Amino acid sequence: MHWNAYLVLFRLLSPLHIGWRKVGNLQQTRPYLPGRNLRGALAARLTRDFGEKQDYQETEEKIDKFLRFTYFYPAALTDIQKFYSELVAGTDFKKTDWLWSWKDPEKFSWLFLDSYASTATSDKRTAEEGALHETEFISHSTKEDKQVGLVGYAFARNDCNLPWKEVLNRLQFGGERTYGWGRVALWGREPEKLKAEESKIKCFGYTVYPGRSKDDTFGGGPVFSLEKEEFLLAHTKAEVVESQGAIEPVAGRTTKDGAFFGREISMAEICWVPGSKVKQAAKFCLVKEGLWERTTR
Repeated sequence: MHWNAYLVLFRLLSPLHIGWRKVGNLQQTRPYLPGRNLRGALAARLTRDFGEKQDYQETEEKIDKFLRFTYFYPAALTDIQKFYSELVAGTDFKKTDWLWSWKDPEKFSWLFLDSYASTATSDKRTAEEGALHETEFISHSTKEDKQVGLVGYAFARNDCNLPWKEVLNRLQFGGERTYGWGRVALWGREPEKLKAEESKIKCFGYTVYPGRSKDDTFGGGPVFSLEKEEFLLAHTKAEVVESQGAIEPVAGRTTKDGAFFGREISMAEICWVPGSKVKQAAKFCLVKEGLWERTTR
């Protein structure tokens, strides 16, 4: 079963907060959208639009079997059509002014990030002591007043029958969704299907081999080829990878019953964080939830 590759470009319509860590009274956001968040939003929307509440876990299992997603990264969209055309053509990100958060953290923070302060109030309508906190977010508009987009790639098995492309305009990501945060709109009518040349394509400037899926497992997926000292673009299982960077446990809330959203905590994976550099050339399989795993194929 071959994987078909699609470019997905979202326009961010409201602030986006992807929970990360707390520093003092500031709840920081991750500077990207992990595949786990996209998977969860897609499962919720597909179940809501095409299934029943009790189908949530079944929908997640189908997503894991038939779809793969990269992480999505912010970009300032000065000329959206030109930018989109360059992405479709396989732009070499190493030769552009693409701003990864780990390459220039200060500039990235100034350009894309902002925060919102709030506090809990007492019955007397006064602020409770010690209740002031700030929530950091990726803004939908840069400090230079440019539209912010989220760029990533989706891979679908050629026997996939999930209507995933139909719901991309109705997704909402991250925290504070009840306040309207995390809203996106798809650029274009639907994701752009990429054409493979010599059985490979370009994603974020990296060579990717769509390959074949494994029918009996959720482990198979497209393969990213990295040269020495190139950056990992997703959380990558750390056991057999030599890299330079930080590691952290990756876990999340899971839903087995649509009536109890996010009730259970998944088992943690110890991973290199995005932006870590590989010490030698290696290939990585894109597995479920957008994680990378080293492979020899």
